[in-house]
Amino acid sequence: MRLLLPALVLLLAGCGSEQPPDDFPPSAGLPSGDYVATVLPTPFALGDEVQLTLDGTQLTVRGTCNTLSGDVELDAEGVLTVDSVGGTEMGCPGNGFEQDDWLVDFLTSRPVLETLDAGFSLRSGDTTVQFLPPDASPAVDDAPLEGTRWRLTGVEERDGDAVGMTAVPRRTRAWLRIEDGDVRFDTGCNSGGGPVTVGVDRLRFGQVAITLVGCLGDGARLEAPQVDVLMHRSAMWTVDGDQLRLSRGPTTLLYTAE
Repeated sequence: MRLLLPALVLLLAGCGSEQPPDDFPPSAGLPSGDYVATVLPTPFALGDEVQLTLDGTQLTVRGTCNTLSGDVELDAEGVLTVDSVGGTEMGCPGNGFEQDDWLVDFLTSRPVLETLDAGFSLRSGDTTVQFLPPDASPAVDDAPLEGTRWRLTGVEERDGDAVGMTAVPRRTRAWLRIEDGDVRFDTGCNSGGGPVTVGVDRLRFGQVAITLVGCLGDGARLEAPQVDVLMHRSAMWTVDGDQLRLSRGPTTLLYTAE
């Protein structure tokens, strides 16, 4: 198990990187500014985001888990060299660590940078990731609340001004679906459902029933907040792109459209 060491700097050597000639301007042709990755491969999931900032000879990447930074150079052939990568090491549930490892491997593999009309792409082997300025990223239409299968991806708990977030492991297949005045859900351990009325910003539940299988581990830990929201009279809802939030009191369930 990894220790939670906030702000611990990790020095990770570039993978077989070669230094450009001393007389080569390190930032020649290198775009600067803030960018967002538009499509990400596994181990990233739908709804995950990677932000990248280029500033002179420095690169900073903010993933779903940690923030990484390093020295960056672009040679005359368009090969990007990222070296002396470091970052915070925060405890990250789910695929956070795997995503960090993927980013380090990809960025230190000497990818080829190709300039686009807006932003650029990085290509390494068979993998190409496109980065666009935040205001140029394609808009994501709101997924319809009804008829969509929503996968539980996180649980947010508020205690006064403090907010705690629990990520849901992908192996915990908790989901929710609302259709034709009916709600069906699976907590990752038990399943349930019942009548529901969809309002402008509120769901009003009827008599919701649930199975009573004993839950262990993640199933038990994640079931309680789902029951707290889904098996009471009402809950507030909002949809932003492919993200659904269901809230009751201090508890918010975070879902992603499948």
